[in-house]
Amino acid sequence: MKRRDFMQTLSAGSVSLLSMAPTLAADTERDTDPWNAAQTIIDRVRKPIEFRKQDFLITAYGAASCALVPTTAWISFVEKANVMTPVAGSKDCYPAIDAAIDEALKKALAESSPDQPTTEPPPAE
Repeated sequence: MKRRDFMQTLSAGSVSLLSMAPTLAADTERDTDPWNAAQTIIDRVRKPIEFRKQDFLITAYGAASCALVPTTAWISFVEKANVMTPVAGSKDCYPAIDAAIDEALKKALAESSPDQPTTEPPPAE
């Protein structure tokens, strides 16, 4: 998977997962009237997404900085530009980013469902 595709998927997936947290923890009883169900959906998506007032530092999950080098890359479907990119052989930080997002999601779900246990981030190295 290309980095650009990964980042687009990551940002879209994170927002949709976090916005679904109240839905995932909702009661299992459902209203059988489709108009009530439609109004429930409208009410849920009409509310702005509230993000936790907490930072999840990816370095606490194993990410590390790296040297950057300039390169020419596509920045849109029709345009190239000079951008900075990690040097070859740099540490892959995607697992750390994924772990931080997972932790944020767990905490969001735990807030919407107090019965779920929470975990603390790993100690910074």
